[in-house]
Amino acid sequence: MRPWMAELLGLAIGFALGGAALVYFWPQLEALRTPAPAVVAEPAAPPAMPEPAPLPRIAGAGLPYWHPPASPPPLPDVVHPDEPSPATARAGTGFFIAGDGTLLTAAHVARDCGRLQVVSRYVRLSSATLLASDTDDDIAMLRADRVRAPAVLPLGRPAGPSGRVFVLGYPARAGPTVPEQTWGTLENARLPNDAGKYADPGFLVWLEASAVTHGYSGGPILDPRDGAVVGLVKGMVDTAHLHTLAGMPGSGVTIGPGAGRLIDFVQQQAPWLDVTQVSAEGDSALALARQATVHVLCWPH
Repeated sequence: MRPWMAELLGLAIGFALGGAALVYFWPQLEALRTPAPAVVAEPAAPPAMPEPAPLPRIAGAGLPYWHPPASPPPLPDVVHPDEPSPATARAGTGFFIAGDGTLLTAAHVARDCGRLQVVSRYVRLSSATLLASDTDDDIAMLRADRVRAPAVLPLGRPAGPSGRVFVLGYPARAGPTVPEQTWGTLENARLPNDAGKYADPGFLVWLEASAVTHGYSGGPILDPRDGAVVGLVKGMVDTAHLHTLAGMPGSGVTIGPGAGRLIDFVQQQAPWLDVTQVSAEGDSALALARQATVHVLCWPH
């Protein structure tokens, strides 16, 4: 690996918080424990997004972003004003790849969890099991218990080195059950010729998407033409070091494993799954993507 590559990729920040601590959403999640069908029919028109509530107080200085040392520092606690000593959880995003509730997320979202749960507008709050994890590529496979996926996402061919992509995730401002959506632009074409596989979007996706932040970890990066997954959100690159790459945006750059690595992982862990079948196009494909994307909650031991 080139020295600049080792330095730059070493500074890629995984969203270890995965969003904000889920105690912010705890009253809403408690309400979701009421028995409900595993799959709710798509409404004729999506409800209006609520105004974002005030952010909870963060105990400790600064925002939960850091330049990662050899071992990450302790995560700051998020304290709900009504609960002085709450349990806290990491939160991220996942997406179904099979009807039996099998889904993918980022490995750092599902790491060291005493309990895993998933929830969305279409899936009641349900426990999930970690099936496999690849910490090098930051990919994990889960299965939601007794859940029939409302939709599944195909893993597409590797993306081209440039073009627009559609990203879904659950930052704190999105609420617990409705994913936020944003657009990004692939930037692999800006990498130098000697970058090798690190410039290959099938191996590693580089995109400019300034709205992507904590909570998007594990979320799908989609080709808007057919809704196929071309990458999975891993984290942000430290923009202070992007000056070494001519033409690369100075901020808002996200990276994640590309479709080639995702397909290899699934074939190794669950070779019986057919995860490349594209079944929709355009707006219909993106509507299915929203149904297939879930909030992943990791409760500590």
